[in-house]
Amino acid sequence: GSPLFDLIISNPPYIGRKESNSLPIEVREHEPASALYGGEEGYELYGLLIPEAALHLKSGGLVVIELGHDSLSAVRPLLECPQWTNIHATNDLAGIPRVLSSERTQ
Repeated sequence: GSPLFDLIISNPPYIGRKESNSLPIEVREHEPASALYGGEEGYELYGLLIPEAALHLKSGGLVVIELGHDSLSAVRPLLECPQWTNIHATNDLAGIPRVLSSERTQ
């Protein structure tokens, strides 16, 4: 099988396509869309990332994921299942949940 890891860290694209017009033009016109957009709402890629991380982490391994603005309520439930425990959100300096981490269970 494939190797198992102790830690997986991800900063996936998390801007919703519906927000594209609100981005500064220098970002919108010069950054690749694949680096910016995580789906229409912005959090769809987490639904692929989290189950895949579970397949590649050792028991007790950690997944650490950067969150987009206002995506905690959509992403946290993806970790609320038997494969994950110790779910923790960390706020940025503005008090916005910015990082979500969880431990892989047995």
